[in-house]
Amino acid sequence: MTTQTVTCPPVGWHCTTDAAVVERLRTLAQQLPDHQIADQLTAEGLCTKTGKAWTYARVASIRKQHHIATACPVDPGAGAGRARADGRVSVAVAAQRLGVSSSLVHVWLQQGALTSEQSEQRTRQSYRWVRLTVADVARLDGQHDWCRFPPVRQVMQERGWSRAEAWAHVRAGEYLAYRHPAGQHWEWRLQALPPTTPTAPPMPPTTSPRREAPAVRGTLAMPAATATTASTPTAPYD
Repeated sequence: MTTQTVTCPPVGWHCTTDAAVVERLRTLAQQLPDHQIADQLTAEGLCTKTGKAWTYARVASIRKQHHIATACPVDPGAGAGRARADGRVSVAVAAQRLGVSSSLVHVWLQQGALTSEQSEQRTRQSYRWVRLTVADVARLDGQHDWCRFPPVRQVMQERGWSRAEAWAHVRAGEYLAYRHPAGQHWEWRLQALPPTTPTAPPMPPTTSPRREAPAVRGTLAMPAATATTASTPTAPYD
C-alpha cells in the first residue's frame, strides 16, 4: 500500500488580496473615504483578486479583514465630532461653527452656498461631510461686511435671471455667496468668479506674407530672334 500526504491550502486562499494592494489601501485610508478609495484603485488599474472592480463595500470589507482604520469615515458618528483627514466636517459641526441650525446648513448645501461630499452608498443627509474652511466661516457667519459685492436681487436684474437661475449659477461655481448683515437681518451677496476656461492658444501673425516670384521649372528654349536681347533688363515683377 502506498501512502501520500497532501497539504490543502486554507479555504479562500485564492481570494486573498495581494499584499501590495493591501498596503496601497492602507495608505489611501488615511486620506480618502472608502468610496473614493474604490475610485482611486480603479483609476490605478487595480482590481480585486477575482478580477472585480472595487466598490465601497469591497474596500470596507478589506479594511475590516486587515484591521485598517479609516481617517475619513462615511458615518459622521464615527468621527466623534472631529474633522476628517480631508478637512471636511459633519453637518452638526458645521452648524455649530457657523452659529446656525443643522437644517439651515442643509438649505445652504442645496443652494450652493456650501459644498459637501456624500457617498453614493449613503443617501441620508446626516451622512454629508461639509467643506468648511476658515474663509468659508468668515463669509457665512454673518459677522462681516460684504457690501462690496452686489445683492442677489441686483444680479438677477442685471442678468435677467430668476432666483432659481441665480442659485444654479452659484452651484455651477460661477459665483460665491456671502452672508451680509443688513440691520436686524442678513442678505445674500454674490461675487462673480473668473471663468476657469483654458486660455486660447496664440494666433498666428495676421500680416500678409511677402510675395515671391514663382519658381521656374525646367529650361525654356528662347527663340533665336530674342537671343541678342538677353542682356536687356526685364520689367520688375509685380
